[in-house]
Amino acid sequence: MSVPFRSLTKKKDFDAVFKTGRPVYDRLFGVRKVKNDLGHNRFGIMISTKVSKKAVVRNKIRRRIREALKKNTTGNDQGFDVIINVLKEAAESSYADIETAVIRLFGNKQ
Repeated sequence: MSVPFRSLTKKKDFDAVFKTGRPVYDRLFGVRKVKNDLGHNRFGIMISTKVSKKAVVRNKIRRRIREALKKNTTGNDQGFDVIINVLKEAAESSYADIETAVIRLFGNKQ
């Protein structure tokens, strides 16, 4: 079952996560998260042009990460602001690789 995907949109929210969140890195991306008082998770996905110069590739990675998050964060702890910083290796990765990294970093407690 998928959950609605909520995004971090405001600069102050991103700044708060960067200021207090501790980074955890995987082969494909790094994650920072901070507790919020909303009762649901919000995600921000950052993909630099260093990952790929082509917007098509960056958007494809973003869509794959978003879908993997929808499918695999259903029963997890709620109430976090999360920033995902995509690394260069994600450009050559398949959806299965991205989904495995999401499960490894966020766990799947369904």
